[in-house]
Amino acid sequence: MTATFANTITGIPYTPRSEFATGFITPIMRAIGHILYAAAAAAATQPAAEEAALPQPIISEIEIERELQEAYNHLSPANFPFTTANTSLAAQNLIETFVSAIRLATFEYSGWTSAERIYNLKALANAAAGIAVFLDYELLGISGSNPGSSL
Repeated sequence: MTATFANTITGIPYTPRSEFATGFITPIMRAIGHILYAAAAAAATQPAAEEAALPQPIISEIEIERELQEAYNHLSPANFPFTTANTSLAAQNLIETFVSAIRLATFEYSGWTSAERIYNLKALANAAAGIAVFLDYELLGISGSNPGSSL
């Protein structure tokens, strides 16, 4: 049989039992998905309808704020009990800071300039990659992990 996306993807188990991910790594992954979508949406514009008008965002400010709220929801204590995970206090502090940053971004987003929105959402995505580097070492013993700079 020739490999296709359709028959290859079925080899990876996916059995959701609720809307929100639970556990340790999965809620972080889901939250990052919302953050990356928000960052891309904030940076992307569509041409203005009139020549003199400015380009318009692909999705509204309210929708981006909703994406940030969804990221935060994935990391709620009910879905993501990170303080009881078998991790160091340093890891727990990093994750708590990340969760706080998402919450604050949700509240502050509307007051940011367009440039700040793009920069701050990228910073949030980069912070998640920084946490992944930390967890690579702490949970798996992988040293020299690199968060990269490309989104």
